Amino acid sequence: MAKFDKTIVIAAPLSDVFDYVSQPEHFPNFLPIADLQFLTHMHRGVGTRLRYNFTLVGRRMLTECDLTRLELDESLAFHSTRGVTCDWGFTFKEVEGGTQLRWEGEYDIPLGFLDKLLGRSAGMERAMEAAVEDSLQKLKETLESG
Repeated sequence: MAKFDKTIVIAAPLSDVFDYVSQPEHFPNFLPIADLQFLTHMHRGVGTRLRYNFTLVGRRMLTECDLTRLELDESLAFHSTRGVTCDWGFTFKEVEGGTQLRWEGEYDIPLGFLDKLLGRSAGMERAMEAAVEDSLQKLKETLESG
């Protein structure tokens, strides 16, 4: 499995950053996902289930995941149950000038035998790194603009 681990400082109070990021309905505003659906009656909290299309290098991959951890103003984590195999989460820390947000995860994008043979997995890993950086930058711009 490939990994990512990125940290950014957002010039906004920790409670504001946590509140925004912990509401999955905001995910399409900063993550490369579309068609977000809730598979549970609750939209926030451990046990919340999501379905969405994750897009990477022009490929749309149907993905489902569960919210597995939610600690107020500290962390949240997800585990995929369908599509892209991924365990990912955010941790939050108050720092001088705002909030430090760390996004880390492990993932395995389903590639066919020919894709693997042609070495496309390295390209997908680079694309994922770029998507993570772009997503964090969008989140930073959204939260800092008020």
